[in-house]
Amino acid sequence: MKRIHKLISILAALAVALTMSVGMAGTVRADASTGHTITIKPSDDGTQVHTYEVYQIFSGTYSQGDKDGVLSNITWGTGVNGDDLLATLAKTYPSTFGNAKSASDVADILSSSSNPGDAETFAIAAANHLNQTSGTSVADDKTKTATISGLGDGYYLIKDVSKDLKGDTFSKYILKVAGADVEVKAKSSSTTSYKKVKDINDSKDQEMTGWQDAADWDIGDDVPFELVGQVAPDYGDYSTYKFVFHDVESPGLTFNKDSVKVYIDAATEPITTGYTVVEKPGDSCTFEIQFDDLKSIKSVTANSVIRVEYTAKLNDNAVIGAPAIPI
Repeated sequence: MKRIHKLISILAALAVALTMSVGMAGTVRADASTGHTITIKPSDDGTQVHTYEVYQIFSGTYSQGDKDGVLSNITWGTGVNGDDLLATLAKTYPSTFGNAKSASDVADILSSSSNPGDAETFAIAAANHLNQTSGTSVADDKTKTATISGLGDGYYLIKDVSKDLKGDTFSKYILKVAGADVEVKAKSSSTTSYKKVKDINDSKDQEMTGWQDAADWDIGDDVPFELVGQVAPDYGDYSTYKFVFHDVESPGLTFNKDSVKVYIDAATEPITTGYTVVEKPGDSCTFEIQFDDLKSIKSVTANSVIRVEYTAKLNDNAVIGAPAIPI
């Protein structure tokens, strides 16, 4: 028999949205010689190293107003296809941007709006028409802080392009005026996750135990496992939400793909759509359970618990009498 301990790393991720307010008025033109720096601090519960890209959406000339900086002489920035973005805004959000004919018009609408949702819809639309980046930065390993320098006056979209996160979510899009060095905080909250296994002494017991951290099984047995992940509290702030379980099995386990069942919260019936089981995804994992967009599953809400149950056969590569395998 071999004792099996939990051996999973779960990734729950992604965002494509924005909740923010920005001080912005007037009009834009970039001056690359000003060399401003945007510093991106980690979210309050962020624990991992993120990578960010910055795109100039509007360019212009910056001046300090009474309260917030003002951009004047506004044109489209180098980071966006302005003509295509303008067409998308007018078609998709006619009541807000239908009369906009230029970058300056769009900027005026955003600066005068009292509805935070207008900034969100603008960020989502802009993210679909991005061109070249103004800079990319990997956060410092210790401080989890990223900096992007050499930026001209303008209005920038900050995009989280991190890979292989294991617990943190991607930051939502951030919009920021840069006319001096500025500091922003990543907008995300982390998920929680764990893996459990059931056990049974088949020489004397008729029923399995509940979910626990370790178990004894015989070679040839199908071992039941449970992956559990909780959706972040700010789930409602996202327009789409990708959620992925990554599992790395030991050589002594053979994953049974057809055994996978997925449950939402306390439901006793598994869902049958909304996710994909991918074996050998190419990132050193044995398999992944991929939810491309949890928003497509109506029963999922903020703080929902996603449960995946599956079995893996204990094969001849298992080491008899081996101690528990650490996570």
